[in-house]
Amino acid sequence: MDEHTAPTFDFKANYLDFLHHKPTTFIPNSFVGNKIMGFGATNGPSIEKGDPFGDGMDGFGNQWVYPSTGGGAAVPDCNVTLMDDVTEWREKVHIPDPSKFDWKAAYELECKMIGTPDREHEVVDFGFGNGVFERLAA
Repeated sequence: MDEHTAPTFDFKANYLDFLHHKPTTFIPNSFVGNKIMGFGATNGPSIEKGDPFGDGMDGFGNQWVYPSTGGGAAVPDCNVTLMDDVTEWREKVHIPDPSKFDWKAAYELECKMIGTPDREHEVVDFGFGNGVFERLAA
């Protein structure tokens, strides 16, 4: 190696070693040396038709708004109540069918935003900004 060639670091191997409880050079950070999908093109994959946030109800029956204080994050509209009694959830909550979601199209949209992952050298992390916890809380 000459003086102008920087050594390469294998972020993927380091990350996988960490996940397998092996010694690592450093504790990995999911924002370095990885592709992060799920937050690139959308706020996580929406299994509803269209955009579930904003002007209409999402597929579960919740109305979402973007308050000026939210930094661009959607929150449930506190002026819209899906049910008055939690025991009504089976009648009131509609759970979309994830098998009807176009996962390939969502992947391609993410790749347009962040680039197609190099699976040989990159770990792919997946984030879901409006996932199970947020939907349950809503």
